Amino acid sequence: MLRKDDLIRKISLKAEDFYKEKDGRPVDFLHDWGHVTRVYNACLKIMEFEIKVNRIEVLVAALFHDIGRWYDQTKPHAEVSAQMTKDILLEFSKELISAGANPEKIVNLINYHATAHNCTHEICDSLELKILADADKIDMFGPVGIIRVSASYGDKNPIEKSVDQLHEEAKTDNFTLHTEGGRKVGLYYKEYLIKFNKDLNAQIEDLGTPIN
Repeated sequence: MLRKDDLIRKISLKAEDFYKEKDGRPVDFLHDWGHVTRVYNACLKIMEFEIKVNRIEVLVAALFHDIGRWYDQTKPHAEVSAQMTKDILLEFSKELISAGANPEKIVNLINYHATAHNCTHEICDSLELKILADADKIDMFGPVGIIRVSASYGDKNPIEKSVDQLHEEAKTDNFTLHTEGGRKVGLYYKEYLIKFNKDLNAQIEDLGTPIN
């Protein structure tokens, strides 16, 4: 039987391949392997503050939570990611079950991670889903988050408006962090965002006087 760490490593190698550019498929750099890695590591940090959590289920879900963005943009990415993961995990189902993880639950974690703030499925009460959702949100804050969101909004808005949008969204229920661990891990990054927004607006005000 594989050790749990070895099983996660084996599955991560499988997952990483799905985030690579191939067959002419474009790379979504906002949700690439770098994003997945940060979400995975944020999950690890959050779980340091949480007990009675199935670490394998959280970590495997983190590895696959965005693969659907690359393959079918006609449906919600979480739904596509969940279906793809269901098929992929058939290869690992016996090992996951032996390690105490439920492949079906992993699929549901992925399917509902983007709507955890407003979800009625039974999975929505699970600590595992809340951790995954928190880790995904945290990557929208801090320095990396500012770059990601500016890149996402930047073709439509000037940078200060893009950061303002993120700042306002960070105050809404959609961006509430659900777990004690998530709030502790995310605190620095949310405060960084608030300070950056303040400094950015100060610079715009100081140097952005219209040219006469």
